[in-house]
Amino acid sequence: MSDDGRKRAAAERWWWVADSRVARGGVVVFGILLIAAIPSRARSYTVRCHDVLDAPEVVQAIDEIRRLSDPCGETRELRQLVAKLQRCTGATYRVCTDEHADRNSFYKPPEGGDNPSTATDARTIHWNPKLRSELESGCDGDPDKPVLRDPTASLVHELVHAAQDCDGLDPSEHEFEAVRIENIYRRAKGMCQRARYGSDLLPGSMVKACDHRTCTCSSGSAPLDTLPARNAPQHSASITCDSADCAR
Repeated sequence: MSDDGRKRAAAERWWWVADSRVARGGVVVFGILLIAAIPSRARSYTVRCHDVLDAPEVVQAIDEIRRLSDPCGETRELRQLVAKLQRCTGATYRVCTDEHADRNSFYKPPEGGDNPSTATDARTIHWNPKLRSELESGCDGDPDKPVLRDPTASLVHELVHAAQDCDGLDPSEHEFEAVRIENIYRRAKGMCQRARYGSDLLPGSMVKACDHRTCTCSSGSAPLDTLPARNAPQHSASITCDSADCAR
């Protein structure tokens, strides 16, 4: 077999997942996972993972967040979200980008059983930076117009879950709050806001009237540190999901 033939054969037998993160001492560690005999349909792309604040797409999103202005005056909460993640020392967080994923999610290794998770186990945000599928109907006063996923808005949603986990909360019990903060980004970008999580409407206290024509919301911002108090306990039962994998 020629050199080119051997290279093609090897390419059809292997794919890789790269895991890159920065250690506390400043040393960059790279991990490569090779998987043999993957069907050709599943081998057309790679999944890339980075420390959550070192991922290029996250860095770009953070830069954008710092320049945004929410017409309802809550931009500060987005900046507090970034600050919270930067000072979090209780766990390791990473972002894995996968342009073939049909959802975005925050994953925490399950506790208990044969492999209980510890504070040092990496939590993972699975994120598709090209996913723009429909979330719900009802946009700009048109009940039939879809509210679509926006890659950065979805990333903000998952970063909220990472911040909640850093605070020792169960992200699956605080989905409304993640949608509320995602909506701050959406308003600042002039996009349609989400009115629900799944089939459950957001509580009225979390909704700011604002569309592409006008915003009638009042100013004011509450710190992200108040996350536990802002979620109404009576709604938690209807919005819970598998705490190991909360999907957006």
